[in-house]
Amino acid sequence: MLRKLDESCFFSLTACLVLLLSGSLFFYFVDGESLSAVDSFYFSVAAMSGVGYGDIVPTTDEGKIFAIVWIGLGTFSLFRAVGSIMNVALEAQIRSWEKRRERADEIDFEVMAEDDRVAEADAFETNNVVMQDLANLTDESLQELAMKQKFALWRFEERGKVKPKTIISLAEEFDGVEDVSALQI
Repeated sequence: MLRKLDESCFFSLTACLVLLLSGSLFFYFVDGESLSAVDSFYFSVAAMSGVGYGDIVPTTDEGKIFAIVWIGLGTFSLFRAVGSIMNVALEAQIRSWEKRRERADEIDFEVMAEDDRVAEADAFETNNVVMQDLANLTDESLQELAMKQKFALWRFEERGKVKPKTIISLAEEFDGVEDVSALQI
């Protein structure tokens, strides 16, 4: 994943490390603060992460003024770095989903003779459910029925039982029917 870090992520991580180092060095070398190297680094990490325990605080005016600006920049830099890393991870996941979708689209749905029997049985069962739903159809249930049909078609398409162009063709055929009540299902 490190080789996939983009410039924004690299810049954010670099800025975060530079601010962490500059804070540690400032609080170590500024006269009057008298922090050890470990304490100055500890304070820098605690302050930048937004934790700020309060056990170590700047004591000089220069240290306090520096801390005001530095903590704001450091906290922003840290959150920006975390956001950039998350962005890289999300983009990798999206690319994975797109590749999976492309592979699914490449499947030849015409060569599934054995699955045709299963698809016919599924279609017959779906038809029975639809007929039962139609018998009890009310205005409130019309939208639910439409969603069931869309879901069933989507599942058939997802499983490779029917091609999208077949669904479109059937929908166009239905649109051309003048007397819907005369249809045999």
